Amino acid sequence: NRFSIGVQSLQDEDLNCLGRDHSSEEALKTITEARRLCPGRVSVDVMFGRPSQTAESWEVELSELLQICDDHLSLYQLTLERGTQLFKQVQCGNVTVPDDEVMSDMYQHARKTLHQHGFQQYEVSNFARNNSGSHHNL
Repeated sequence: NRFSIGVQSLQDEDLNCLGRDHSSEEALKTITEARRLCPGRVSVDVMFGRPSQTAESWEVELSELLQICDDHLSLYQLTLERGTQLFKQVQCGNVTVPDDEVMSDMYQHARKTLHQHGFQQYEVSNFARNNSGSHHNL
C-alpha cells in the first residue's frame, strides 16, 4: 500500500560515491510523480553518515526533503559492507565517513526535526505523520 523510493541522497556526488545510478534531479522528479499518482502513500528512504557528510549538510538536506516528501520517511545510517568498493576506500583512508558521535548527532537532529514537522517515530528508522505508518511488522 506504499510506494517507497530509495532516494538515499539529494547530493549527486554522494549518489555517485554510493554507486547509485540516479541523480538527485531524477529522484526529485520521481517523488513528485509518485505523490501525484499515490497521494499520501509515498515513502522516501534516505541515508545519513555518508562519506564526507557533515551535520550541517545533513540539516540542509533534511530541510529539502521535508519540502518535497509525503507522510513517510525512512532514515538509514550508512553501513559499510565488507568487500564493497566503498568499504575498501574507507579502510585505505581514501574516503572518510563521519565518526560515531557525528552520526549520533545527525540521527538525533533528524528525530527532533521530523517531530517538529508532525512525524512520529514508530520504528528505529521509520517516521510517519497523518496515520501513515507501515503495517509490515504486524
